[in-house]
Amino acid sequence: MKIEKLERGQSKIQTNIAKLATKKELLEQCKSLENEKYTEVIQNIQNHGNTLKQTVDKHIEELKHEVSEYQKETMHSIDSDLDVIVKSMKRVEDKNNEIENFIKAIDIAKFFHEVFQLENSLYIPIPRTKSSYNSIPKFVPGEITQSNVAVLQNEVSQVKLEELVGCCCCPFILNMLKIDVFNTTETIH
Repeated sequence: MKIEKLERGQSKIQTNIAKLATKKELLEQCKSLENEKYTEVIQNIQNHGNTLKQTVDKHIEELKHEVSEYQKETMHSIDSDLDVIVKSMKRVEDKNNEIENFIKAIDIAKFFHEVFQLENSLYIPIPRTKSSYNSIPKFVPGEITQSNVAVLQNEVSQVKLEELVGCCCCPFILNMLKIDVFNTTETIH
């Protein structure tokens, strides 16, 4: 009778050892899967960060190119009008010097002979230029927030050992699962 009781107790202990071994194996698998997932998530974050940096750098270069194009167009337009103004100023200054020299001339006969011709050439039109020019646009920096960069999202709130059973491929665990592995209310005697 005592031997039978001891044998039943030993049988329960052996069953509990098998259950604990199964749970240990499942927990080790869970730990391994979580470490793999951690590595994958960290790599995904790093890759996304690199992609974002490249995208931002590309956009910054495009903005700089666009500003350069605005600057070229604006400077060309202004320089074109400046060139017209400078040439007109030269003609006006030349005409002014001609008139000043004519007024100071000592030859009175020449003065009266050419005064009418000079009076007719006094009008020098002022060239038309643009009244406004395109301006380089103001830079307005954007805002980067967590939600438009990336966030972490839980797929499952907890990893449950029961869920690992479906993905277990270890024959030992599959054989051990014939025992009620998830009975956590039973205590080891």
